[in-house]
Amino acid sequence: MDFKKVAVLALTLVLVASFSLCTSKSNDNNDVQLKSSEYLVHFGNQSQILTLRSDVLDTVSVDLVNTSDKDIKNTYFNNSALAYIDYDPSLPNNEGGVSVMDLKVKLITFNSYYYYDKNYKPHNIASLISNEENDTYIQLMIYGNESNPLNLKLNATELNIVKNSNKTTVFEVRKTNNTATITKVGFNHYLIEGNSLEELDKAESRLLIALVGNVNNSATA
Repeated sequence: MDFKKVAVLALTLVLVASFSLCTSKSNDNNDVQLKSSEYLVHFGNQSQILTLRSDVLDTVSVDLVNTSDKDIKNTYFNNSALAYIDYDPSLPNNEGGVSVMDLKVKLITFNSYYYYDKNYKPHNIASLISNEENDTYIQLMIYGNESNPLNLKLNATELNIVKNSNKTTVFEVRKTNNTATITKVGFNHYLIEGNSLEELDKAESRLLIALVGNVNNSATA
């Protein structure tokens, strides 16, 4: 088996296991002591601890351009049924690839909690993948059957139809020359960028907070 594929698979399993452990804690009160990278999320009467790749307080410095936490949350839950993660599959893990993988894992895991709260709705999740021949596919995970993803070969026209649908929220993750920034660049289209792994982690963490809470109401130890 290709070593690169084994490494990516292993990293994915570590992320899934880590997130599952960190979010399996339910608590009946708000007195739980959180670490600096933990955020308490409420899904109906269920409380879960979301472990971020950045400290919660560090995410406050993320620039929001043409958007807000409320806008991101409303767009995702009110206007779309598909989350499309757009990124460069060749981006090394230590330059931001792990941020993309973390975003995908957490969006999938969020789906399992949404039925506790009528204000949230589950999404199908799609992202780019490439094989050893550098052929590019769309990996589509259908809600409720995420363990059996579909690999779809789409041409540029078909891909643009998916990305530009008013039922799709696009999270485009890019390593750029900018510090951690989230920019709304079109209807249901958000650019998440940073100039390093640390900055991309901050931007991705702020995005997750926007989706399930409010950056100003977190509690840290």
